Amino acid sequence: MGKTSALLVPLALIARGIAFLVPACIAYWFGKGAETDAFFYVLAMPTFVLVLFTTTLSTVITPFLAETLASRPQTAPSVLQGVATWGGVAGLCFGVVIALIIPLIAPRITAFEPATLALAAHYAWLLVPYAFLTAVGCALRAGCEVYGIFARTALAPVPRALAFLIAVWWLQPIVQGDAMAIALGVGEAVQLLWYGALLRSEGVHVRLRWRIDSAIRESAKRVAPILAGETCVALNMVVDVGFAATLLGGSVSLIQYADRARVIPQTLLASSLLVVAYATWSHLWAGREERVFREAVDQALRWVAALAAPVLAGMFVGRELLIALLFERGAFDADLTPNVARLLAWYLPGIWPNLLGILLMRAHVIEGRLRLVMGLGILSAASNILLNVVLMRSFGLEGVALATTLNMFFIPGLFGLAYWSSWRAVFRWRAWVPVFGLVAASVLVAWAVEVSGGPPTRWLDPRLWGAALACFSVLGAGFYFTNSRKQEARL
Repeated sequence: MGKTSALLVPLALIARGIAFLVPACIAYWFGKGAETDAFFYVLAMPTFVLVLFTTTLSTVITPFLAETLASRPQTAPSVLQGVATWGGVAGLCFGVVIALIIPLIAPRITAFEPATLALAAHYAWLLVPYAFLTAVGCALRAGCEVYGIFARTALAPVPRALAFLIAVWWLQPIVQGDAMAIALGVGEAVQLLWYGALLRSEGVHVRLRWRIDSAIRESAKRVAPILAGETCVALNMVVDVGFAATLLGGSVSLIQYADRARVIPQTLLASSLLVVAYATWSHLWAGREERVFREAVDQALRWVAALAAPVLAGMFVGRELLIALLFERGAFDADLTPNVARLLAWYLPGIWPNLLGILLMRAHVIEGRLRLVMGLGILSAASNILLNVVLMRSFGLEGVALATTLNMFFIPGLFGLAYWSSWRAVFRWRAWVPVFGLVAASVLVAWAVEVSGGPPTRWLDPRLWGAALACFSVLGAGFYFTNSRKQEARL
């Protein structure tokens, strides 16, 4: 599991690096204004589909397909075809519903100008194909991972991003802001073709399957509670955008740019360790190897806890330079960089527990605690709304980011407590003490730079390179303490 994940990391970095050209080019071509406010506001709604069907469909279909391959391998392709078909129908319906309600709710809950409201209603309809294609593509991606096609699946963002950029470059002079929404659909269509080709190489043909047999009904039973929970979790970004839309013009764009930067570690996890770990865990659980499964969960948690901390510390230290590197060009001028960097600083601390929470949630799903996933999803949305109401009064737009961070400590903590009954049989304090030390060292590096004069704003600032050396040292120690065979044997 570790070797395969390590192999995927450079592929994921390349693929996601190219994919990140999407928001970077949006910043270059459109900057901050009515078009980007309307686009990002509406995109937060179909992003429900991206989050819901990436997590829910893959969360459900991965262990179910693993069980099917172990007991009835000949029926696995039909299960995948049915889930993709009905998932696409659900995504299409969701996109249409969003397009119908945006003109009704946006004037009541935003401070947008009439021109921005009109653009939002227009973009909502242009994003309906994107919602449909995303849902189908997420189901096919899960199928690729269950069949063990990890490396080529990790490269899927490359053709998607390239198709998006070419479409925007060609359409932007003709249709202006409409190019953003149309190009998203083009990119998803190209990515769907990529997944279809990968599955075909394994003898699985992608086609519509309308028949609802017992396997599809069994999948639907599992989808319902997870979908309810993930819907509420996905609401968090919509809640953030909704609260930002009540502030000064441009606030939605700023929060979205900060969000695009803060999800880099989460995207890397989702493209490497998570996909390999979840497929491996599913096969272990299907084979009734429960203790080995829980040991694998513990190992994955230690990897993420130890290795994510120095990476996040480095992002915190270099946040202004990171934002400048990602976005500062074209219509995104230097005056916007400190504003986005401040928001990113409030977001970053919550990413560490959130990464652990993602793994713990998947472990709960495999062990069948679906009602727990649904309940904590509902609690996540409710607590985020409450925190936004309280914190935005004192902190403004930064309070929106702080509310998300506090919520990312609260909900994963509850996932961890709920998993302790399964975890304690394999939990070893001697294995975790070095991990906690590495996390503390990472926090110390970020704190030392912050109190010495704030984040570096020049690449030649010696504090930046001193912090980079310290973070790489902690990262190297993390690899040793979580991967060394001698160290594991000693523990």
